[in-house]
Amino acid sequence: AENWGMYIISIFTMLVSFVWFVFWFYTANGVFFHDMAADASSSQGEGHGGSKNSDNYDDAEQGMQWGLFFLLLVSLYWTSTVLLNVVRVTTAGVVGTWCFVPEEAGGCCSSAVVSSFFRSITYSFGSICFGSLLEAVITALRVLAENAKNRARQDDDECASILYCVLECILNVLGDIIEYFNQWAYVLVGIYGYSYLDSGRKVMELFRARGWTAIITNDLVGYVLSFTATVVGILTGLCGLIIESATSNGDGTSFFFGNTGSAAAAKWMAFGIGVFVGIFIASIMMNVIKGAVNTVIVCYADSPAKLEENHPQLTHRMAKSWVAVFPDCGVRVPPPPPELQVPYATVDL
Repeated sequence: AENWGMYIISIFTMLVSFVWFVFWFYTANGVFFHDMAADASSSQGEGHGGSKNSDNYDDAEQGMQWGLFFLLLVSLYWTSTVLLNVVRVTTAGVVGTWCFVPEEAGGCCSSAVVSSFFRSITYSFGSICFGSLLEAVITALRVLAENAKNRARQDDDECASILYCVLECILNVLGDIIEYFNQWAYVLVGIYGYSYLDSGRKVMELFRARGWTAIITNDLVGYVLSFTATVVGILTGLCGLIIESATSNGDGTSFFFGNTGSAAAAKWMAFGIGVFVGIFIASIMMNVIKGAVNTVIVCYADSPAKLEENHPQLTHRMAKSWVAVFPDCGVRVPPPPPELQVPYATVDL
């Protein structure tokens, strides 16, 4: 809560991501409209005695369109993932400083926030881009496989549909593995400035040496935070629906959307916009919180004595909870700090 400058950085990167999406959308539309116009002109030329190798030309043209679509998808996902991972690395650097040197992470724009953000966009930017590229390529291939599977189903090509379905499942597994690897690898990138591959190798070796593979495998923080963001989005949508119902005239004319033709359409628009805004803002907060939780886990695995020295209450409660769920995890529960100790009651006889 003290270093809430991380939320400012997260909001800024999300706004940049939104601007990039709008720019990409208009660019992709322009490219596809240009291809459609070129296809229309070539088909007219064939109708007037054009190329004899029209089938080969169509196959080459279709291959170029698929390749262009793949590159556009990679550019979309790569940029968005880079911005998301910049926030992850910045959060890891700030929380790591808070764990080991708490006096440098005690304010909104503390030295930990500024230096961590600077490192993430300079020295560690190559590691961020490399890991994000792997994730973006897998995501783009998954979208292409899904699109090809749907086309095969429309053409009643069951064999191709099954093959594309298998390929989509394989890409989903690879995507989940890379996403799981990235969420831990970027912690050491943010704390120590290691390279992407070195960070992933070191953090997995650290968890394996500690015997904490069960703890990180059964981590439910991401599910809880995603559910929280969804609930916030629904509640925000209901607020938008209530505001629209209170301000509309009931004749299809909305105070916010003008003449929509029906009151129900305006209400659905208000609910949809509210859900989008709520999930957007909540995701910003949840992404920072998830990164902070992962960083605390890695810091405790790396140097439990230092974390216990700087944050005894947190260390005691965290170790006690882990031992209660995973008795064989090898975590030592430190003695409770004085502020958590309950003195024995004395009775005068």
